Amino acid sequence: MKGMVRIAVWGTVSIATLYTLVAMTAGVSLYRLVPIDNDPLTNSIAITSVSSNRLTLADGRVLVMLFSESEQLSRNMCESAGRVELESRDFRCADVYVKKKIFICGTHAPRIVIPLFENKYAANFRFALGVGEFQ
Repeated sequence: MKGMVRIAVWGTVSIATLYTLVAMTAGVSLYRLVPIDNDPLTNSIAITSVSSNRLTLADGRVLVMLFSESEQLSRNMCESAGRVELESRDFRCADVYVKKKIFICGTHAPRIVIPLFENKYAANFRFALGVGEFQ
């Protein structure tokens, strides 16, 4: 009988301590972050080639990116799996969007994670790459 009372008391004390640590955000969390692979580009177009600041679209159109560096453009195309989304301003220019992975800094993360619950978040977002001019 004493053993059961002792277990009940220690169980209650440990649950109260855990709840206090979680409530006071003292570096303990019951949630683990789970990324969901999503596709934010709803109406994407494939890119067949990238040279300097020129993008050749799958339908044959050529888009010259204004004010962009070729290395950064190539890197963004690789991350976006060679697909872009265009929003046309007029017949000459278009806003260019790519898929980019969300970066979550680890400095705000709790030190101790007890993975009881999942916190799902979208792993990718739609990133404005710049403005392009059709040729």
